[in-house]
Amino acid sequence: MKRIREISALLMLLFSIGISILALVMPPPGVIDPSVLWVVAQALLFAASVLGIDSYINRTSSDK
Repeated sequence: MKRIREISALLMLLFSIGISILALVMPPPGVIDPSVLWVVAQALLFAASVLGIDSYINRTSSDK
């Protein structure tokens, strides 16, 4: 289960980087639509929450 969360977080990070680059290349070049920024922010928040909660749980369970 932990492996699946890590893989999904990594995929969301790669997705957010990819969609950002794609938005910069598509016409008009250099302009990113606010909807793309919203999707990137949601993908990064998902990845951060998965990785952040996981490290917090692992850190507190090892302290006991």
